[in-house]
Amino acid sequence: MMRARLPHAPSELAAVLPHGRQPTSWLTRAQRAPRLLRRAARHSWRTHRPLFLVVYGGALAVCGAAALLPLLAGRSPLYAYVEWMTASGPGEGAMTAASGALLLLAGVAFARAGWRSGERAWLAAGAGCVWLALDELLMLHERANSHLAAAGVPRPFGVVDQDLYVFAAYGVGAALLAWRLLPRLLARRALCAPLCIALVCFALSEAADAVPWASLDRPARGLLGPFEEIAKTLGVVSLLLYAGLLAHRVERERRGGAA
Repeated sequence: MMRARLPHAPSELAAVLPHGRQPTSWLTRAQRAPRLLRRAARHSWRTHRPLFLVVYGGALAVCGAAALLPLLAGRSPLYAYVEWMTASGPGEGAMTAASGALLLLAGVAFARAGWRSGERAWLAAGAGCVWLALDELLMLHERANSHLAAAGVPRPFGVVDQDLYVFAAYGVGAALLAWRLLPRLLARRALCAPLCIALVCFALSEAADAVPWASLDRPARGLLGPFEEIAKTLGVVSLLLYAGLLAHRVERERRGGAA
């Protein structure tokens, strides 16, 4: 059995760079990476447009209905998005539970891709998704926020909750892993649109979460709260979509590389 080989080191990025140009330093690679990923995302969207339209259309419809239906029933638009462990009413916290389940599925798909391809960095991505699922379901970053506040850790910028430190740590870990995986991401650039969309959605969700809640009036909370949760949920859907496409591609590569 033979496996199709992908670039395993940053120096091997030349195989997937335009015109075969070789990056000369980590700084050069860092400068070129956003442009290459934008090109790859456009190519990816064109390649899988019908699938993406169905998935994102369905996800937007479900997320919007989860915010609108409780509002029509006289409840908060965040009824389905509250923390799953503190939910008490029927359907309360359903979207949070769904996000946790989707993150677990993404973790399994990443782990399968890593196991089948021999690319161990994908195993780390799978473990990260499982951790995020546990965080979502068990309120880990909320608990960390409480402990940090009790320990007297100052609020970031004086107003943002202390859980921003937790999310910053998550972001650093994700960035390091993405840098490690960059040659593989570009080698499979026809898949990368959902990953880019996930990054944008998570960034928007975190930016909304950083807005001091106490400073908002009720209409602003009614808009910002659902926006934050819908952006996060769409990011999770995008991550699962990418992981599923990746696992499928790895299986195709294994069959194509078999002798």
